[in-house]
Amino acid sequence: MRPPLPAPGRYCAPGMPDITIGPGPDVGIDLMDCRHATIPGGRVRAARCYGMGGAEVPYDVDLVVRSDGALEHDGTVYSRPCGAKR
Repeated sequence: MRPPLPAPGRYCAPGMPDITIGPGPDVGIDLMDCRHATIPGGRVRAARCYGMGGAEVPYDVDLVVRSDGALEHDGTVYSRPCGAKR
């Protein structure tokens, strides 16, 4: 059975940069814009992500979809909609 993919949208955690999923295979994570990213088995992978100042790097980082639909990244839980009381 394949792990669930996150729903498109913006996910937030207090004091942390947002994570955005979509449109399509684009992911915004850790202040990086990752085009054509894949999310296999609890990781985000992209051959090219763009960071501040135009830096271009490959990226591979943890991103788990929890059973409640929230995302967990680097020990922090991100949920949506942003601004909702947690």
